[in-house]
Amino acid sequence: MSPAVILFVPAACLSAVFCNFDDLPATVTNELPGSSTTWLYTTADVNPDNNYYMTIYDADGWRSTVGYPDNAGIHNFFYIYFNTYMSDHMGWPTYGYMGIDADSAVVGKCLRYDVTGGINSTGVYGSTITTKQDYLNYLSQGHDPVADGALVGSPYVYFCNNSSSYSPIPFPEASQANRLSVYIYAPPGLNNGVGGWGNPVTTTMNFGPFNGVGGHWYHNIYSRGGGWIHVLLDSHPQHNNAFHNASLYPYPSASIRDMGVDYYNTMSALYVVFMPYGGIDTVPYTVMYDEMEFYNDPEPQNNETIASPTVMYVPASKTFEIGLNDKYKGNSRSYSTYELRYSFSPITNANWAEAAPVRILADARFDIDERADGKFAKWWPYYQSVWAPFTLASDEDKARLLPGTRIYFAVRDISQVDGDGSTPVTDTGVGHWATGGRDYANYGDTFDYAGDQPVLKLIKRIDYIVPGGHPSPVTYETGYPVPPENLEVK
Repeated sequence: MSPAVILFVPAACLSAVFCNFDDLPATVTNELPGSSTTWLYTTADVNPDNNYYMTIYDADGWRSTVGYPDNAGIHNFFYIYFNTYMSDHMGWPTYGYMGIDADSAVVGKCLRYDVTGGINSTGVYGSTITTKQDYLNYLSQGHDPVADGALVGSPYVYFCNNSSSYSPIPFPEASQANRLSVYIYAPPGLNNGVGGWGNPVTTTMNFGPFNGVGGHWYHNIYSRGGGWIHVLLDSHPQHNNAFHNASLYPYPSASIRDMGVDYYNTMSALYVVFMPYGGIDTVPYTVMYDEMEFYNDPEPQNNETIASPTVMYVPASKTFEIGLNDKYKGNSRSYSTYELRYSFSPITNANWAEAAPVRILADARFDIDERADGKFAKWWPYYQSVWAPFTLASDEDKARLLPGTRIYFAVRDISQVDGDGSTPVTDTGVGHWATGGRDYANYGDTFDYAGDQPVLKLIKRIDYIVPGGHPSPVTYETGYPVPPENLEVK
């Protein structure tokens, strides 16, 4: 059997839509960002082209110099989106500028967005900035444009191509993919909720893809800030912009099923926006983007009740966070329980039992207790958001978290009796609730058991590259039970 290759390829942008920013020159503090042979820095004044948002609205961005294989006139580009909806529901303007950072990336270089101010419901903070030139102009005039200390800003970045929105051309890099992998650095002030009775883990980022199988979709992210977050989007979004009420969703309790490669085969644009719109941290602060890649993971996985997982790591404390989405919204009986394991080699369904359980850390906001078996539960059943902090099982394993190390995680849904049964587990001692799963048997009209049952025993996997090194690509045979490499669990 020839080996299947999962394309985590940091050195070459073989499957990445927007590469890893490594071929761009690092931006000097008091100079404008630069270009490379493949990416052209563009604003209204620098390399202008009226076919691109950056020139029309004078915003920092880059456009590819390489056209699509089947249409040389179509080019990828990315840019600061200046949100002018002026509302807490749709968003507010954020002031800031972009550059390329060579010191803080996960691997090589990364895209950097420095936030200097903005507008929210309480006022206007700082001076209007949408390009690095704006910022430098204020400094040259002896004016400080930064709104120091103001809680404002929700950075918003688009990744797209210049095809018409009426007849969009899909990203060729996304063809036959079933995952979109990207690392995002979020500032320490980004928080995911106050917790307490009735208060769910809140959304801190939203990914908004556009494709030909539904138009405008949403993937919700729940990680806090303070480190690099590995976001792994699958083909199971949480919402569609056209679904204005639960009756428009194809499955019960406003649920959607995994769409596989069809979801990516027609994708032509996406954005990433931080939340809440009123402000995610006090100015000045920085967000960063790195290693943006599409790929196809051939391992059978649970893409129904475990969607869009994320892992965030804080090197100073050697602690992690996992976030994911359960399938159901607005269903007060949608309890769920999970188990998270790790290894320093790839985890498959065949070798899951050999991987080490993480140590879950306590968080009183969401009634999470510390435990050594890797088990955690969804806090509030009415919502989709699932989140838990954790660390590795031993000091020896923590010592291996050097820059460039790739660590592998896999999570399983353990909510049901016998793994995939129609009755929920109960009184497990995990989480706040006595009920630990979905009662498909008695409330079948509120769940999608036909869609869930075939995958409930499968893992969902995500890896993490410790920032600052040069990891190797991952290769292995599909389904081959490679024994995980772990030290003693203490």
